[in-house]
Amino acid sequence: MLCELLKLLIEQQLRSTLGQVAKEKGLSHKFSKDGIPGERFMGNFLKRNNDLTVRIAEPTHGGRATLTKERILNFFTTQKEQLLTDEKLTENDFTNPDLWFNCDETMIRYDPPLPVLAQRGSKIV
Repeated sequence: MLCELLKLLIEQQLRSTLGQVAKEKGLSHKFSKDGIPGERFMGNFLKRNNDLTVRIAEPTHGGRATLTKERILNFFTTQKEQLLTDEKLTENDFTNPDLWFNCDETMIRYDPPLPVLAQRGSKIV
């Protein structure tokens, strides 16, 4: 039941988006009078794109979603420099696995997971 509701939600969002894009780009179409593709269009669309499926996206905090490799490297470089000067650590301390730990204290979900249209078999959604 939930899966069917999610599928319906995705289809409605996709139909609405396609109608908006066609209107913005001035494309001629045979959509309904309100400019939104009908159920027949969606059925044919999903047949043509049978590699698509409805999936639940992994929740991601907005700040985490905007991270780049450069920002992450800059953060850890700054942290390392601070530890070397303030805590008087040495370069060898960073390669000693007995001093490492890995944890996430928060376990807080920031964004609720939402259904998305994804390619079948994709691991990251």
